[in-house]
Amino acid sequence: MNNLAGKAAVTTKEGVFSTTEEQSVLKGLDRKDQYVKTPLWHRGIPLVHEYPYATGQERYYLQMPSGTWIGIADYDAVAEVAADYYLVKKKNPDAKTLWKYFNDPEERKKLAFWAATELEFRRVEEVLGDLPGVDRSTRYTQFKETEDRIKDWHKGLGLPLEYTALNRLIRIEVANPGSVARALRGRVLRAYPGFAEYLASLDEDPQSLDFAALLARFSEYRSGESLDGGLVGPDCFLRIPDDLPEGWWHAQCEAYNRGNNHGTPFQPYGNEFQWRHQFVISRDRGFVQRDNRTASWYDPQNSKRRWSKTRVVVDINGPYHGTNAKEMAQGKLDWWIKEDSARYVTDAKKSVMLNYTQGNGTQHYIKLIFTYRGCHVSLQLSSRPGTNSDCTEAMALEFGRRLCRNIDRHFGGKPREKVDF
Repeated sequence: MNNLAGKAAVTTKEGVFSTTEEQSVLKGLDRKDQYVKTPLWHRGIPLVHEYPYATGQERYYLQMPSGTWIGIADYDAVAEVAADYYLVKKKNPDAKTLWKYFNDPEERKKLAFWAATELEFRRVEEVLGDLPGVDRSTRYTQFKETEDRIKDWHKGLGLPLEYTALNRLIRIEVANPGSVARALRGRVLRAYPGFAEYLASLDEDPQSLDFAALLARFSEYRSGESLDGGLVGPDCFLRIPDDLPEGWWHAQCEAYNRGNNHGTPFQPYGNEFQWRHQFVISRDRGFVQRDNRTASWYDPQNSKRRWSKTRVVVDINGPYHGTNAKEMAQGKLDWWIKEDSARYVTDAKKSVMLNYTQGNGTQHYIKLIFTYRGCHVSLQLSSRPGTNSDCTEAMALEFGRRLCRNIDRHFGGKPREKVDF
């Protein structure tokens, strides 16, 4: 295409008309000027270039079958039409046909479309024509889908893709599906070492991660909303009342929240890496508050009935990233697993659960410790054992899943459908 549409060049061998040619083929042109042959001339299309070019204007002339010469303002456009026509019709157009297509925008557009399609089919034939096991009837569709997929992969991972390498990658992927994706996993980690650290902080293996998920993680990393570009914030915590279990309500009280704006997350030590959320919940019904300062609740219908509650305290620190992030997370679990009643929640050993009582059995504690997206999360529930509002491990796990969902949203990621503790 480039050769066919190239501009005319003056050469002693091919561009200059001989005296005999000037007398026979240049009739009707102003003989005061000089003319040279264009590349289209050598293809049998009578189009010449006026010489010299020092005037600063490119002047071309096309000779119609009647012998009339027509001035051509845009040689490249005419050459492009001639090239498209040859690709589609397998022959060069005569001057009349060339002039017709050049002056009809709709026909030029159709011709260009079919020429591009022809080039694509030739490209498909060149790349996949001799590849065993490729169905000829679906070969074009398979080629285009593979090409689009490879382009999307490179673009999504911020990797350059040279056109000269594209055909080779398409052939490799069709012959061995998944091979290009596997190669890109290693390539993106070498090109972006920080991305490897980001995945490590999430405890995710780039070689086993679904490729769509890998692209999503890289988008988070590059967007600046990943662990390298943000800190934990108040929206990472439980939403009250939306994240409370069914049947539970928030016991809003100054005495329980100690001036922390009735359960609003805060920074207990003034450190931007550390946030805390503490509030009290209950599932008792029929109780009213006697004094907001002392948290005295009573049942107007039964003065002997005692109110029950669970206190919730959540600490989230981080996020932590870098070469030591994973070791820090593991060290946190190693420290807690030594405690009495501590156990791993699952065989994956990614989180620790503690369930115990203190104060001669008067205070029940449940703790869930885990790391998510580089953030260290500590969730503690406390209540009087055996009461209507006694805390449970199921409640702790559900709170943990909701915290993970909110952390995902805070850092710009799509919440996972399932969190494996």
